[in-house]
Order: sequence, then structure tokens, then C-alpha cells
Amino acid sequence: MSGRLQAVFSISLLSLVAMFITPMAYLLSGTPIGLISLRRGPLIAMQVMLGCLLVVLVLLLLAGLTPGIAIAFALGIWLPVWFCSMVLRSTQSQGIMILSTGMIGLIYVLVTYAMFGDVQAMWRNVLFALIENAMTTARADQVKPVIEQLVPYMNAAMASGLVTSIALTVMLARWWQSWVFNPGGFRQEFIALRLPRGLLVPVAAGTALILATDTAIEPIVRDVLILTLFLYVFHGVSVVHGIVAVRRASRWWLFAMYFALVFFSLQAVLFVACIGISDSLFRLTPVAIKPPDDDNTPDDRD
Repeated sequence: MSGRLQAVFSISLLSLVAMFITPMAYLLSGTPIGLISLRRGPLIAMQVMLGCLLVVLVLLLLAGLTPGIAIAFALGIWLPVWFCSMVLRSTQSQGIMILSTGMIGLIYVLVTYAMFGDVQAMWRNVLFALIENAMTTARADQVKPVIEQLVPYMNAAMASGLVTSIALTVMLARWWQSWVFNPGGFRQEFIALRLPRGLLVPVAAGTALILATDTAIEPIVRDVLILTLFLYVFHGVSVVHGIVAVRRASRWWLFAMYFALVFFSLQAVLFVACIGISDSLFRLTPVAIKPPDDDNTPDDRD
């Protein structure tokens, strides 16, 4: 927040660190971009992103590394986080922001099918090549049947992971902004997170299509439905937070939910997503949105 040069310097360093800690890439490199976008606006954030891209490109070239990594960070992390942060800044709705991450996931799904055609064959080749390079031939032959069962869901898993990473990064940036400029604002906004009820219409139509037919578009529809399921997980988590707040229940309920999401991921994801879907249908908790403070006014000070 001190200025563009300070932001470019710090984000460039964090991005270089993130290249060696890839699981933390979105949080380390994307969260500061989200904070700048939310607080300072789209133009300043774009200027910082371009400055970071230039600095990282130069440092990678000096280190003898491929500059494509910097392009991947810009297109895969900074730009999606910037876009979703702008959606949140303009709408003040985390539900709409989550929906915008779903749009990015949908674009990913459509692009992969347009580029590769048989996406399952592509993932099969990639995964088989990985295990063949990492294991002996005998061990690889034992693992391949397990990999074969995962192949149909790999593209949806990648899309869902992308959406989850972007959404968590923007939420962390929003929490950071709230912590510095508007204490308590993030909690009120997160409890009010709701996906549009109309989203259930294409979900129901896609489910019916998969159950009733066996067409060439079925894999695409399946991937999109799995992706949408992850959007409803955020909705469900918000509902649980709201129920705990309204009933003044113990925070151990929240701890149990997050523990289940981490260690019993599939079953917990389905359960929490069902809570979100149920709330879309029946509105399980009232949503009281606290009027936000004026914490989004662009601050042009350098």
C-alpha cells in the first residue's frame, strides 16, 4: 500500500519464492495482487502486475531459467485474481465473486476439450508417463488400474482446484483488507455469501442430461457439474458459519467442519455442498448484510 514500486518489489520476490513452493503459489503471489486490486483499483493493480512481470522476466533470464514461468504466473495467477477481485470490489458480494471463479473454471474446461479433444486420453498419457518415470515397470503396472479409475475425473479436479485456489486467494486478500482498513467487515460479508438461486437450473438440467443420455458432451457436462459442486462448498461453509453465529454455538462446530473437509475430503465436500444447495432452495438462515464501510475508495497516494 506504500506505493507501486514497493508493491512491484515485494510481489516479485514473493513470486520467485512461490516458484519453489508451488502449493503456495496462489497465496504467496496472488494475495498481494488481490489486496492492491481491492484497495487501489484496477488501473494501479494492472500497472503493478505489468511491473512485476517485467522484473520477474529479467530475473529469470539473468538466472538462466525459462521466462515462460513468469508468463504462466501472470496468466494463471495474477490475471484471474485481478479479475475476481474487481468483481468483488464492484459488487460487494462474495457470492458473485465465487460465481466469477466458476466462469474461469468453465473456460478452462471448454478450452481443454477444444485443444485436446479426447481429454481423458490426454490425462491418461500424462499420468502413465509420470508413474513410469517414477516407478519400476512392475510397480507401474500395479498402479495403472488405479490411475485408470481416476482419469475420467482428472480434468474436473484440475478445474475445481483452479477455482478453489483463486477463490481462497481473493478471500484472503479481502480478509487482509478488512483486517487493516475495516475490522469485522470480512466476517459480515462472508456470512452473507450466497450463490444465485438460478444456478440450480443448469445444475438440474446437466444432472438430468447425464442420467438420461450417453452423448459426446457427457464428459464436458460432468466436469462442469463437479466444478459447480465446489462452488456450492463455499456457499455451504458460509451457511455453517451463519448458523453458528445466529445460534451462538460453539466454534468447535467450525473446527469439526474444516477438519472433515481436510481429512475426509470427498464425503465432507459432498455434505457441505448439499448444505449450500439446500440453502439455495430453502434459505436455511437469514442473511443480514452489514453495510460496508467506505474501504474500497481508491487510494491514489504514493
